[in-house]
Amino acid sequence: MPRAFSLYTAESKPELRWWEEFNDPDLNGLVTEALSDNLTLKEAWSRLVQTRALAVQAGAALYPDLTGNAEAYMRVSVQTAVPKKPFRMKTIPWES
Repeated sequence: MPRAFSLYTAESKPELRWWEEFNDPDLNGLVTEALSDNLTLKEAWSRLVQTRALAVQAGAALYPDLTGNAEAYMRVSVQTAVPKKPFRMKTIPWES
């Protein structure tokens, strides 16, 4: 007894217009209409990306707006007084 039953062999290629094998004019018309009026996968993906961008743009007003400015100043003064001792960092031994 065979392990599997099939009308096709490994060498057989699938028909490109397989629905025409049913000889049904209604099915032929529906498939032809579907293939001609629908988007390709690339076109559908592009529309999804575009729609998402529009949704993000429309919802942008719902998010807080953050703006700011920053300034920094440095004051340098020259002193003629006696200089202080230079700062030296001491090393403290650490024991675990």
